[in-house]
Amino acid sequence: MPEIRKQEDSLIPAKTVSATGANLSRWLRLIMASVAAGIVLSIYSLLIKPLHTSNGGDFLSLYLSGLRLRHDVPIYWLSQANRTPGEARCLKIEDLPLVNITRETGPELARLEPCWHPNLNTPFMTVVLAPMTILDFPMARLVWLSVSALAGMLSLFLLGREGLLPKLRSLAFLAVMAAFWSYFPSFSSVLLGQVTFMMLPPLVLGWIMLRQGRCLAAGAWLGLSFSLKPFIGLFLLGLVAQGNWRACQGWLLVCVFCFLLGGAVAGFDAYPMYLDTLSHITWQSASWNASLAGFFSRLLGGSENSPWRDLPWLARGLTLTSSAILL
Repeated sequence: MPEIRKQEDSLIPAKTVSATGANLSRWLRLIMASVAAGIVLSIYSLLIKPLHTSNGGDFLSLYLSGLRLRHDVPIYWLSQANRTPGEARCLKIEDLPLVNITRETGPELARLEPCWHPNLNTPFMTVVLAPMTILDFPMARLVWLSVSALAGMLSLFLLGREGLLPKLRSLAFLAVMAAFWSYFPSFSSVLLGQVTFMMLPPLVLGWIMLRQGRCLAAGAWLGLSFSLKPFIGLFLLGLVAQGNWRACQGWLLVCVFCFLLGGAVAGFDAYPMYLDTLSHITWQSASWNASLAGFFSRLLGGSENSPWRDLPWLARGLTLTSSAILL
C-alpha cells in the first residue's frame, strides 16, 4: 500500500502543487489585507465622525477660504488672538453647527469674520480647492478625506513600483501600508483634513524622476509641491547646490504658472495678505511643533506660552541664526 500511494503521489505534477500553494497564499494575503483595512477604516470613521458636528479641523479654514473666493471676499483673515478689542465680534466655532454649512448658507457665511485660525495655505491651494465648496461642508469634507487617503495610497504604490518598498504583492508591503496608516502623524493629518497627502504624490514623483535622470519633469513635480506648501523650497537649495539647472528650470516654469493662476483667480493682492497672515502666527510653542522657532519660543517667549525667560527678541535671533547655520 505505501508503494501504491507513493506512485499515486508521483503522478501529481509539482507545478500543480506549487500553483495551489500560491493560490492559497494569495487568498490569505487578500483576507489579511481586507481585515487590516477594515480595522483601520473602522477606527478612522469612529474618530472622524464627531468632527462633522464639533470641529472642522484645518479643512474648515480651507473651505471658508474657498467660499470667500467664490463670493469675492478676501480669502485670509486674522485669528482671534490678533484682533483688537474694538473690532467687530467674530464668528466662533460653537456658533456654527458644521452640518448647517450648505450651499444656501455659503454666501452669508463668506461675509462673516471667523474667530478660529486662518487659512495658512497658498492662494494657489485655495484656488485648487474652491470648486469643492459647491458641496455642503460635510460632503466636501468627506470627499477631501477620501481624496487625501487615495493620494497617500498612490504614493506608496509609486514607491513600491519603483522598488523603493517591498514588492507590492508581498506581506511586507501590507505591513508597510498598515504602519503608514497607523502612524500618528498620518492619522492626525487625515483627522484634521490637512493638505499633507495632497502634496505627497507630486513630491514622490519628483524624487522618482530625479532617480531616473528625468530632471525637467522632476523639477516640475517638485515645483507643484512647492506651490502647495512653500517649505518644499528647501529641496530647491539642494538642486542649486548640485548644479541641476535642468530641474531648476522645470521648477521655475511650474511655479510661475501656479503663481499666475493663483493671482489671476484670487487676485495678486492675496499674496501680500498671505505673507501678513503667516507673520501673525502666535502658536509656535505648541507641543506638536518641532521647528527651531517652536523650540526657542518655549524657552524664551514670543509665543502663546509661559516661557522660562521672557526674551522674545533672543528667541527670534537664535531661530534665524541656527536656521542659517543649518542651511
